[in-house]
Amino acid sequence: NSPKLAQTLAENSRDSLEWLKKLGIRFLPTPYHVYGGKYPRSFLTETGNGRIYIQVLAEACLSKRVQVSTNSRVISLIKGNEDNRIVGVIAQGPEGPSTVFARKGIVLASGGFGANSSKLREMVPWAADLGTDSNPGATGDLHDAVYAVGGKLTNMHFVECVPGSSAHENNPVRLDYNPRKFIFVNENGKRFVNEELPRGKISEAYFNGGFKRCYSIVDNQTVQEIQLNRKKNVYKGLYKNMVWRGNTVEELARKLNIPEENLFQTIQECQFDKQILTPPFWAANVVFKIHLTLGGVEINEKAQVLDELGKPITGLWACGQVIGNLHGKYRLGGNGINCAVVFGRLAAKNLTQ
Repeated sequence: NSPKLAQTLAENSRDSLEWLKKLGIRFLPTPYHVYGGKYPRSFLTETGNGRIYIQVLAEACLSKRVQVSTNSRVISLIKGNEDNRIVGVIAQGPEGPSTVFARKGIVLASGGFGANSSKLREMVPWAADLGTDSNPGATGDLHDAVYAVGGKLTNMHFVECVPGSSAHENNPVRLDYNPRKFIFVNENGKRFVNEELPRGKISEAYFNGGFKRCYSIVDNQTVQEIQLNRKKNVYKGLYKNMVWRGNTVEELARKLNIPEENLFQTIQECQFDKQILTPPFWAANVVFKIHLTLGGVEINEKAQVLDELGKPITGLWACGQVIGNLHGKYRLGGNGINCAVVFGRLAAKNLTQ
């Protein structure tokens, strides 16, 4: 990744958080230790999901008379006649193709390609058949469009996988939200990874482990601390045989069909460090799925998209997951929305100057 971009993200994160607060998003006061993060350094919204970002930012746009076009897929970027400036886009909407010209510039905020199985098969063949929790619009169309006008793509063979309940389950049934309060075990009741490692390291241990089943284990106190919308899915999982509960560790092991002695010993070895103390004990089935793709366009610290020679493409900026040179091989937990907001604001600031 680019150390300069990483520094830019770090130095602008606090201002971006305060900006979101001023727009009306309310956050919980205590920093949260998100899965895949090294320390408690993330802030959850009071609602606990991403919808509030869309609601508040959409209201802010509409109040400034921003026109939003939905169901409109950008097909290509338009080059001007002079200095290779990007001057507009061609989009396919409900009523057919249309051309949209930009007065000052274009900001790409199109996400990754985690929902595009054919592109995954081309770039990351080992992950092509995994499930995904990517947005259905994460198809990588703008990756291709940028490449077609001379932009540079990088790290296209890196993806990030996170625990999910099943390959095709839309509502996540998970217990692994706080890395300091759960453990992963395999079908033998053995722990196989340090749950506080980066997400990429954890998924590598999972895929290279050679086992057939995986579970996340927590105690009842941790379940009660899970945010309400997530907790609802946990209880639904009890009735779908994706979550199990036992009054003792041995009872839980029997329900999971794993050796009682092994699971008991595993939990004893880490029960105080991981706070797995309060019965009943819970387990959720874990299947790792694609969370995001890490490859994309290269940008500089001003959020300008770069060409193959490392020079800015005039009129073109980018933010969010479409960026390929910010995170590198592993994205630290908590840096997703952060990346979109920080570089989106930088793009807007530099575009309007």
